[in-house]
This record gives sequence, structure tokens and C-alpha cells, in this order.
Amino acid sequence: MIGALLSDPDEFFARQSSDPSFAAPVAVVLVAGVAINLNTVLVLPAFAEALSGRSETIARVVTLIGAAGGSLGIFGLWFIYAGSFHTISVYFDGEGRFRTLFLLTGWGFLPLVLQGAFGAAMLQYTLQHVTVPQDPAQLEPFVQGLRSRPPLFVASLTRLVVLAWQALLWASAVSHSRDLSHREGLATVGAPVAVTFAVDFHGLVTTVAL
Repeated sequence: MIGALLSDPDEFFARQSSDPSFAAPVAVVLVAGVAINLNTVLVLPAFAEALSGRSETIARVVTLIGAAGGSLGIFGLWFIYAGSFHTISVYFDGEGRFRTLFLLTGWGFLPLVLQGAFGAAMLQYTLQHVTVPQDPAQLEPFVQGLRSRPPLFVASLTRLVVLAWQALLWASAVSHSRDLSHREGLATVGAPVAVTFAVDFHGLVTTVAL
């Protein structure tokens, strides 16, 4: 199923629109949420020596809660994207059930799995080539500085490429679930994706300015 989505997304969504899977897109979104929050969990062991006793326990609990919240929070993002696509598609006289659009939109989070894995790999590589401060007070500025390191900056830059990939998948999903042309599908996803692009680009610029 994943292979079909990667090799011929248009045909994949054409088939899915007639009988959309429920469990599969839910699983994709959940794995994507976990993947993009890997850095939060992986960075903690590197700071273990700078923390001790109760501070380390608190840090671990807070980190795990944050990672779990971020992983589950992606489901809210899924609903926001699907709701935006459905609303905008009305302008193009789109027809079709919201449930179908919602489920097909979930497949568009698949690229985030690859981005999360790549980002985690870049973080691990970077941590092997830096010295972690032993003063807990220096950890926050240290983490901020990590973001400007070339491997992690490249990982952040790939987010823009991944977003473009997501836009193409979502355009196909919208066109088949709402009975629109591919051009109308692209126009439908354009505004929400543009907002996301602006936010991500601003984050990159801010990182460079640090």
C-alpha cells in the first residue's frame, strides 16, 4: 500500500476514495508524530551527565510528556488541514464526504516519517562532534546553538522540501475525495500549505540569525 502511494499517488488516491482505509492513515499519522518528536527524546541522554538526582528524573518525565503530547498533537493538525481543505474546496464546488477527505489527508503525513528519521540521524551525528556543557544553566543556550549547526540546519531545510511533497499528495487526495481537477486540488491546498511554509521559513531565518 505504501509502495503504491509513493510510486503512483494519483492512482492510489483514486482507489482509496471509493473505499478509504481508516486504520492505515491513523497509523501513518501516529508514526509521523512519533518520528518528528524523536529529537526530544534522543537529546536527553546526552545531557544526563549535566543533570543529577531529582533534576534528571524531572527532566526525563517532562521530556517524555512533551514527546507524547507532541506525537498526539499531530492528530489535531490533521483535523485542521482536512477542515481547511474541505472548506476551501467548497469554493470550487467540491462534492464528497468530509470523512473521505479526512482519511485521505492522513496519508499526506507520510513524508514526515522520513523527515523525522533524517532529523534524528542528523542530531545523533551532531552530538557526537560537540561537547555537552556540564552546567545545567548552559543547556538551553547550547540546544539553541545546535540548531544552527550545518547537519541540523540541513535537516530543518528539508522540511520545506517535505512540505512541497506533502502538498502534492494532498492535492491528489483533495481532487479525488472532492471531485475536483488536479489544478483545483492544488489551489485548495495552496493557502494552508503557504501558511505552514511561511512559519517554517521564518524559523529557518531565525536560526541563521542566532
